[in-house]
Amino acid sequence: EQIRGIAANPGVVDRVVESLGEQRAADIETLEREKRLIERELERLSQELAGLVRTGGKLAVDRMAEVQERAAVLERKLREVRDQLAEWAGQTVDVAEVRRTLREFDRLWAEMTPREQEKFVKTTVTAARKKRRYPRAAQVLALALQLQEMIDRGEVRDYADLARLGCVSRERISQIMMLVWLAPDLQRAVLRLSPSERAPFSEGALRRIAKMPLWEDQRRASRELFGEPETLE
Repeated sequence: EQIRGIAANPGVVDRVVESLGEQRAADIETLEREKRLIERELERLSQELAGLVRTGGKLAVDRMAEVQERAAVLERKLREVRDQLAEWAGQTVDVAEVRRTLREFDRLWAEMTPREQEKFVKTTVTAARKKRRYPRAAQVLALALQLQEMIDRGEVRDYADLARLGCVSRERISQIMMLVWLAPDLQRAVLRLSPSERAPFSEGALRRIAKMPLWEDQRRASRELFGEPETLE
C-alpha cells in the first residue's frame, strides 16, 4: 500500500527532486574540477613551450610538436567542458517530469501480480541491507577525486606529497590520479556501481580508457568493452 500511488505523495516527489538536484550539483562540481585540471595543464604546457622556444635545437623542435598537439587536444576538451557547464547553468529539476515518471512506476506496479510485487519488495529490502562494500574500481576513483580536491585546496603541493603521505610510490599515485581524467559521465557510472555488484571492469581497464585525451573516444571504448554506461541527463 505504501508503494502504490507514490506519484501522489508530495514527500516522495520532494525527496526525488532534492536527490536529482544534489546529483546535478555534484555533476557540475565534477566538471568544474575537470576544467581546473585542464586549465592548469594548459598553463604548464604553455610554460614548457616557452622554454623550448628559448632552448632551440632539433630535440626542442620535436618536443614542441608534441606539446602543441597535446595542448590542442586539451583545448578541445576544455571547450566541451565549458559548453556542458553553459548548458547546465540555471537549469532546475523539472517537477512535472518527476511526477510523470513516478506515475509510470505506479502503472507498472499495478500491472504486477501479487507474487511479482512481493519479489520486488524482498529484492529491494535485501539489497538495502547488504553490506556496502563497493567495487575496487569505484573505491580507487573516489580516492583519486578526494586526493585531487586536497591538491586543489592547497593541502598538498603535488603527487610527490601524496605519495609521501600515503606511504606509496609516486608511480602508484600517478596510476590512481589518472582516473580523474575519465569523462564525467563515466565517473558517475563507476561511482554508481551497486555495493554488492561485481564491477564489469578492472582498475587497469579504466586507466587505459582515461589515457585517451578525448571524452568521445573514452565513451566509445567503454561501450565496446563494458556496454552502454549509465548516465544522468
